[in-house]
Amino acid sequence: MLQRLLPSSIQSVLRFFSSPQKPSIQKLPDEIFVDILFSYLELRDILNLREVCRWFYDLTHHEVVWKRLLQTSPLPIPPLPPLSRYKFDNLSAIEVQTLLVRAQSLERNWRKDGATPGVWSFDLEYRVEEVALLPGSKYLVASISDSTKRNWGIILCVLDSRLGVKPIAKTATKTKAFRLQARYFTINGTPGITIAFVCRDWVNAADRRKAYVASPNISEYSSQERIDSRYPIKHECRVLHVPLAPIEALDHSSIIPGSCQYLQKTRSMSPPFHQISLIRSRSQILGPLVLDDFGGEPYLTVVKDPSQIIFKPLEGGHVSIIDLLPNNEYPHLVRFVTTQNR
Repeated sequence: MLQRLLPSSIQSVLRFFSSPQKPSIQKLPDEIFVDILFSYLELRDILNLREVCRWFYDLTHHEVVWKRLLQTSPLPIPPLPPLSRYKFDNLSAIEVQTLLVRAQSLERNWRKDGATPGVWSFDLEYRVEEVALLPGSKYLVASISDSTKRNWGIILCVLDSRLGVKPIAKTATKTKAFRLQARYFTINGTPGITIAFVCRDWVNAADRRKAYVASPNISEYSSQERIDSRYPIKHECRVLHVPLAPIEALDHSSIIPGSCQYLQKTRSMSPPFHQISLIRSRSQILGPLVLDDFGGEPYLTVVKDPSQIIFKPLEGGHVSIIDLLPNNEYPHLVRFVTTQNR
């Protein structure tokens, strides 16, 4: 009577030890290990256990084992793209395992005495000017040019594709893109990658050819330099949004990149880059661009020479501008600005 009142897992253990046959742990039900015994093990124990035999290897790949570890892990977990397939319930065992192993490796290397950063190099077949890494290190955005340094663009790469680093989308820019920033944002209900950058160009299109002959290429200058030119120059801050759903679908496709089938599929898709904001100015745009959210709304913050701070909502709305008054007594005075929700 008492045995019937016990949980089924405990009943299985009692039957196991009362059996007249020679005991073997492999005769125990899988749930004894997965639901009970493995709950007392840490990540390193699970990884070591799977090397014992094929049976333990299969048991330690159960999704519930890894999701339990993820829920109890004290380590900071790399951020994931803001898509429904990356929600906790939709993650696969291998995806959770990858997150935990990366988090443990980062923690171990970070705390190691005399640790030196590793170098990971890969060829994009372009000249790379600047890069921006998305949180979680799944995507990388780069400002690129060709060997002539006359053709410029922005390229989006998947870093953990099954085929290694895979360039997945590219768009052209008139000149070099600098002050590159990238962040996951949901714009008007569409989750994606938001990219902000600055380009210089000549105000008058007719001056572009004249300037190329009479002076250095405008893209050759450093982003910090002020250009003294007889032709007027404009600065453009552009913000692009790349929806994640088609990018993820293309990344997980079994079609080989570069094949005819792959090219046909990409041509049938909508252009990935959508411009959602543009700020033009004849004054230099200073400092790093800031993509952030205020009160849950995505904003772009730009500092414009000589003394303006621009806050532009990326989903539409009124632009806010702060004009800083000159201070001759303290020319290096640092001002702190905070924003408040209304």
